[in-house]
Amino acid sequence: MLRTTNDEWDVVVVGGGIIGSCTAYALAASGKSTLLLEQFSFLHRRGSSHGDSRIIRRTYPEDFYAHMMREAYAKWDNAEHEAGYKVVRTGEGAAASRQILSLYVTL
Repeated sequence: MLRTTNDEWDVVVVGGGIIGSCTAYALAASGKSTLLLEQFSFLHRRGSSHGDSRIIRRTYPEDFYAHMMREAYAKWDNAEHEAGYKVVRTGEGAAASRQILSLYVTL
């Protein structure tokens, strides 16, 4: 909820990209009054994470990344549930990789 009075904020987050947005969300969810500032309009195309094609992986050689990804996927599920909108599609990368491998073997 946007406040239009001279109230003070517990936290001001500058930058509404993926990191700033997630930070502001977590702070607000923890009960902090949070103001998120972004220079561009909502759903602009200037960010590094805009667009329809992004890859996130579950497996990494480093254990801490693998553990972090388990938590990240749980948070994605929660965010999708709260928003009522599906954004993560799984399994498509494996199918595409098989198609590329098949093409390579054929060549």
